[in-house]
Amino acid sequence: MFGGPPPTACGCCHHKLLPLESVDRPLRRVSLPHAERRPGRIIHPTGTDNLKGNIMTLLRDKDRRQLTDIFSRQLQDSVTLDFFTQKSGSVSTASHECHTCREAGQLLEEVAALSDKIQLLVHDFLDQSEDAQRLGVDKIPGLVLKGRSKGVLRYFGVPAGYEFGALVEDLVDLSRGATPLSAAARQGLSELRAPVHIKVLVTPT
Repeated sequence: MFGGPPPTACGCCHHKLLPLESVDRPLRRVSLPHAERRPGRIIHPTGTDNLKGNIMTLLRDKDRRQLTDIFSRQLQDSVTLDFFTQKSGSVSTASHECHTCREAGQLLEEVAALSDKIQLLVHDFLDQSEDAQRLGVDKIPGLVLKGRSKGVLRYFGVPAGYEFGALVEDLVDLSRGATPLSAAARQGLSELRAPVHIKVLVTPT
């Protein structure tokens, strides 16, 4: 799906370099470094810089600049990200203890801060269970992406590795209300007569 040499990975956390050639040629890679991170605030960024203080960022400065350029040129309409997580200080249960929510939330905050066309809405999975059920979220971290098109996308887990490139592509496609599907693929999909539920399973290794 992506060109270039195979990405390297951090052996302790399996974080890979993230090729994004399919999104925009000038942007070669974005990496998520493995580092101890201080707890950050759960916020609703709408394009302002929320990375203040001593919080370790996941995106490097040059990656942030490249993504900002992509979003400024390619995003058309607004995109809403409904992120379901376990807020700091909330009561956890054995069945709903989230070990990757903080990392997923921080990554989404950093991405949303790069464009005023990306709105991140943070929900507590347990406290706002009715909203989670309505949006089809049954696990965390859970992300629902909505844009110009009538459909929605759901993503569960941390969009790291190759999936980060897919996330950026999804943001662009949703803001435009269109995808680069071929005419033949569109014709085939138009002939479906019953609902189809597609699940794509990915692994960081």
